[in-house]
Amino acid sequence: MDSRYTPPRSSRRRVLAGVTAVATIGVAGCLSDDDETDGTGNGGDDDSAETEDGTADDEGDEPGSNEAQLSPPVKGDPDAPVTVEVYEDFGCGGCRFYHENVLPEVQEEFLDDGQIRYEHRDLPLPASALSWEAANAARAVQDRAGDETFWEYASKVYDNQGSLTVDLLGTLAEDVGVDGDAVRTAASEQEYDETVSADRQRAIDSGVDATPTVVVDGEAISWQSISYPPVQEAIAAALE
Repeated sequence: MDSRYTPPRSSRRRVLAGVTAVATIGVAGCLSDDDETDGTGNGGDDDSAETEDGTADDEGDEPGSNEAQLSPPVKGDPDAPVTVEVYEDFGCGGCRFYHENVLPEVQEEFLDDGQIRYEHRDLPLPASALSWEAANAARAVQDRAGDETFWEYASKVYDNQGSLTVDLLGTLAEDVGVDGDAVRTAASEQEYDETVSADRQRAIDSGVDATPTVVVDGEAISWQSISYPPVQEAIAAALE
């Protein structure tokens, strides 16, 4: 276990609309204090069209055109019978702990052999530093280099969570073979806010207001602290 971070304990629970109870994470930067807006001043409204599989109607747009929403980055088998969605905030310490300690266990038990479809969902929270910029940077990487590179980049962002700047977000992109200046621009100008805001609104509409939140086939897990066993149990149950 990473000695730099202690798994936070749940501070309260709420009933989700359409899913089961989820424990919110009671640490600064991981619990939203604003469920009504998308963090951009637009109130969470999203008029863009999206297909059933989460891809935008407009295919083939140039990277950064912001004319179409990106699909969620996916690990595992895209056609697997069980879907695991994880709402994350790149500025949240709980998400870093989850990414570094829980996701590798999920990878080994369920992803390496293609048992599940695993999706990243953005839920930037108001209290987290550079949350929107980091989310936009990561989606810029996804747009230019695909899902596999997105996951590599996400790990680098979490590794450097305590020292993130827009410039560093670009440098980390260069480390994975993506144009750093393009990613810096995407971060600072929030070129992928349509995609990020759509994910955040999806969370709000479901009653999810904390990160990390893990949703297995529409059912959000309830945990007392961020750890692998509740996630393992929920996925195993869904696979039965």
